[in-house]
Amino acid sequence: MSKRTGWKKMFSLLLLLSVLVLAACGGPPEGEAEQETVIATIGDVSSAATASGQIDSLARAELAVTLQGLVTSVNVRVGESVNTGDVLIEFDTRELEFAVRSAEQNLINQQAALADLQEPASEADLASAEAALASAQARLAALETGADEFDIAVAEANLRSAQASVSSAQANLNATFDTVSEASVESAKAELVIAQNQFESLERAVEDAGDFANQRLADAYESAKVNFLAAQAKYDRVLAGADPNAVGAQQQAVSAASARASASEADLIALQEAASAADLAAAQASVASAEARLAGLMDSAKTEDIAIAEANVRSAEISLEDAQYNLDSAVVSAPFDGVVTAIHVAPGEVASGIVLEMADNKNLEIVLQVDEIDISSITLGQEAVVTLETWPDEEIASEVKSIAPSAGSTNTGITSYDVHLELAEADVPILIGMTANANLLTARRDGVLLVPNRAITSDRSSGRFFVDVQTTDAEGVETAERVEVVIGLRDSRNTQIIDGVSEGDVLVVNYSAPVIVPGQGGGPPDPGQ
Repeated sequence: MSKRTGWKKMFSLLLLLSVLVLAACGGPPEGEAEQETVIATIGDVSSAATASGQIDSLARAELAVTLQGLVTSVNVRVGESVNTGDVLIEFDTRELEFAVRSAEQNLINQQAALADLQEPASEADLASAEAALASAQARLAALETGADEFDIAVAEANLRSAQASVSSAQANLNATFDTVSEASVESAKAELVIAQNQFESLERAVEDAGDFANQRLADAYESAKVNFLAAQAKYDRVLAGADPNAVGAQQQAVSAASARASASEADLIALQEAASAADLAAAQASVASAEARLAGLMDSAKTEDIAIAEANVRSAEISLEDAQYNLDSAVVSAPFDGVVTAIHVAPGEVASGIVLEMADNKNLEIVLQVDEIDISSITLGQEAVVTLETWPDEEIASEVKSIAPSAGSTNTGITSYDVHLELAEADVPILIGMTANANLLTARRDGVLLVPNRAITSDRSSGRFFVDVQTTDAEGVETAERVEVVIGLRDSRNTQIIDGVSEGDVLVVNYSAPVIVPGQGGGPPDPGQ
């Protein structure tokens, strides 16, 4: 090796040795981190249980129709906002309208039948029946006791009265032929209008169906046509002459008066002649018949007949209500303000059951699935802070409104309970179905001594907790003394200190110098603190 090469190596060794000496004598190398310190302060701390769930509506509806029908129009789309009463879906209502009109006519008929039974006998009918009974009784008495001049005079007077009744009844009959009953005209007109509407409705249905008309529709059309022609004929007949019912009633009155006149004449003849056993028997039968007729007029209709008629009226009313309900159900309307979430039909379809779904998107709630371990700490009215996956930086105030009385199971098989939270107003748009995370406040301490979680060291084997309190020795050198503390409530940042340190104490975080505590070897801080 040459002298020049040897000197170079020696110089390099001397330079390296100088650097090492300077490093040893010049203090810590540049860049070494200083110890972090924190101060024990007074503040508030709270603990919370966490759970997740989804935004849901306080009101949901599945709108359905009870009868199968043809959808004629769908007036909304999924996602569209609607107001209470808005017509959402409409169905073909022609057959339902026909059913309503038929039910209305049936109710009119049943009500008329009941009114006829409940109508009391007229004064004229009662007077006629009483007169007939008096005449029959007088004739029987005369036959039983024999006639005298007074009895004969009475019989003659009864005959004249009966003959006058015949004349009066005949006059009433003649007058009936010359007048038309307003009630009969209105009734016939009502029947005609209903029959005409039914006929025209089915006629349009047949025209619309064309070659697709079924036998049921054709039969209904022919039946409606026959009913319409019959109603028209009846209406024309009533307008052209007297009410057949009124004519019949007056004819009966004439017959009854004639019968009474004949009976009075027979009474007079009997008084003028000697009574036979047959005459007495006939007179007794006449009295019994007259008594029965008068009693029938006074009792009016039998109770059971009226009860049957009333039941028929009620049945007709129920049928009309059912027909009207079916007609009303052919229009699906919004029961509340909200948004359409699903539509299950389209125009031209024959549908029944659930046809549309909607929800109230203004009044929302959060449904949380809370683990059974945490459910004991949840109470009604408990405060909570909610964040949404969509808006993670927005905190929304909330509180517990209800807790499910029975448990369910999540997809992972964990037992949980549904907890419903009411949402306060938020500055961000919230939609049904969004994922929500909630911190439910379970405990709170205000004005207590707090230190950051990272300043606390725990001994897991003994369950004890320590902090490193900064101290300064007589020479001014800062060190740390490890002190055992009693902890209380803890949140994600701070822990309550019940005993061990005081407000204002300076604590060293992750103190690196050896610290010896009699009887305790220390330990690493809890992960995540």
